Amino acid sequence: MTPNVGRSATLGEILERAFAIFGQRWPALCAIFALAAIPSVLLQVAVEPSFVRLIDAANALFTAGSVDAAGRARLLADINAAFATAGGPVLADLLAQYAVLLLAQTAAFRDLSCALAGAPQPIAASYREAVRRWPAQVLVSIAFVVLSWVLALGLLPFAAGGVVLEVAFTSQATAAIVGLIVTAIVGGISLFAIALGYLAWLTAMAAVTAGDAPALAAVRAALKRTLEAPARRRTFVLAPLLVAANWSWSLAVAALAGGAVAATHAGALAFAIPALGGVALDALRSAVIAVYAGNVRLSREGADLLLAAAAPSAGGPPGDDGLDPDDRALIAAFLERRATFDAAAGTEIAARIAARVRPKLRASFHYLDDVALLEHLDRSRG
Repeated sequence: MTPNVGRSATLGEILERAFAIFGQRWPALCAIFALAAIPSVLLQVAVEPSFVRLIDAANALFTAGSVDAAGRARLLADINAAFATAGGPVLADLLAQYAVLLLAQTAAFRDLSCALAGAPQPIAASYREAVRRWPAQVLVSIAFVVLSWVLALGLLPFAAGGVVLEVAFTSQATAAIVGLIVTAIVGGISLFAIALGYLAWLTAMAAVTAGDAPALAAVRAALKRTLEAPARRRTFVLAPLLVAANWSWSLAVAALAGGAVAATHAGALAFAIPALGGVALDALRSAVIAVYAGNVRLSREGADLLLAAAAPSAGGPPGDDGLDPDDRALIAAFLERRATFDAAAGTEIAARIAARVRPKLRASFHYLDDVALLEHLDRSRG
């Protein structure tokens, strides 16, 4: 049984399905991210002198140690000058790279959404849809940036309290132990929150791409899906796993690039190898998120039943009450799965199915609400 069958899949099933769809779509996915990686690498190369100037000025300031007032003033002037001349190009480069990669990520989710629905489409079509959805994706990203700042401000009192507690101890050994414990706790909470936010951000992007959902509605739904009780066991494992995979892969690729540059003295490899490694990682990560988000939409929101309720009937002889086999199957599927739906989603699905079947009924059931009507029709079948 695959994840996309209307129930909440296990993490193992999600990964299995993700690797399967990645195996089918990896040429298209890698091409999508490569189209973004090429301009990204060119931007990095163009801005490298400005970035190096900023790094050198910052290193000089932080490694200066105790110098005279004139020396520190000179270093501050150097870093201010570096920011004045190089800060703008570096910031513009980072924003441009993010804009390009955001477009590629949206195109990849679109490609996977269509493939999972059994209707794969060309890369150009995925990019056209990505352009249309790009403004909404920008809003999603801004919302998560704001949430990250709110979280950071919320953790400040804990960090400040730890500093006060550390200072309160006269023993240096005790203060060091307290400082280590506070740092570990605050750091662990921060890393775990970052991982959950990362998963929620990707899930919101996938929702905007696959379902054309409004940006803020996708953000709310993604946060709820990540933190709600039925999904915690799965998301609390998947989120750290994604971050750990990103970090470990990035470190491995960076080490490979450093070794290649040292062996060949070809500075361009410092940009090319991480870009190629990033393409592979982005493609696989996108497959995992697409399968995960798709299963959430089926199991918690009943996306498949909403589509089925809106689709025309395939036909078949109607029963005594006027319902055809497709109507019967739709009612049975809703009643079987309704306990897994959100309250709002269950209400909407029942309303859609009831609106589909009420005009066909040979008797009036206006006194029954939507759910009661479907329950009555299910009991009376045959």
